[in-house]
Amino acid sequence: MLAVLAATASCRTVHPAPSGTVSATKEVAASPALPPGWTAHPVPSGPDWDCGNWHLAEWAVTVATDGALKIGPSTEDAADPLPFSIEPEPTALSKRTGLTDLDFAGRRHVLPVSDGLIVGFDKGEFGGRAFWFSKDGREHQVLSQYPEPATIDDVHAQNVHALVSLGADVLAFEGLAHLGMDEGMVLRIHRGDDGRWRATTFAMLPGAPEAIAAEPPGRWLVAVPKGIVRLYDTGRVEAVWSDRYIGTLAHRVEVRSE
Repeated sequence: MLAVLAATASCRTVHPAPSGTVSATKEVAASPALPPGWTAHPVPSGPDWDCGNWHLAEWAVTVATDGALKIGPSTEDAADPLPFSIEPEPTALSKRTGLTDLDFAGRRHVLPVSDGLIVGFDKGEFGGRAFWFSKDGREHQVLSQYPEPATIDDVHAQNVHALVSLGADVLAFEGLAHLGMDEGMVLRIHRGDDGRWRATTFAMLPGAPEAIAAEPPGRWLVAVPKGIVRLYDTGRVEAVWSDRYIGTLAHRVEVRSE
């Protein structure tokens, strides 16, 4: 079941966040139970949609390994942990042109692989892409199907919104919806015979992947500004819901699996 989660209090007033992160155990049914204080709400429209979209409170939804659904206050740049430290730095293009795009900045997704870590970053319109890092962080490699951009016209939306395993490979859900841009795709990151990781296009999405939820086995629901689609492990994409244009969310959506 797909539903919009809304706090029981009015969204037109800024209320303090509940103390701690509330959770509820997932039931046997297809949909997990909502934590106390939250209720499922029909998809809003008009003023109700604008009210929720522009509300100052942001929330993060997490599905834990035991199936518990957790909802708590979101942080500006949530980051999966790394066993080493890295600092944001200007991209190669920014160093040459004075742009403000950054590598290693913004929200961070981390997925361990056999020889290190696949790490994806999302800094909104200011950059983001996927990298392979060695286990000690001393080596890294850009994972992109595009060459390093020579000019701003060569820049593509590669912000990473989620990383999931597909056998020994990794799927990276990438894209950006900003101003007139709305691009989305899924990369398949795989290790070549030479031991190096490579990224190839696995599927094209009809917009930026604002939120991703696993629908095992081998399927994922993806919310994009134009609606909701389902991605299969074969690379097929099918429309699930597109009754209305969702639009670019004022707040970045954060849906994670622990």
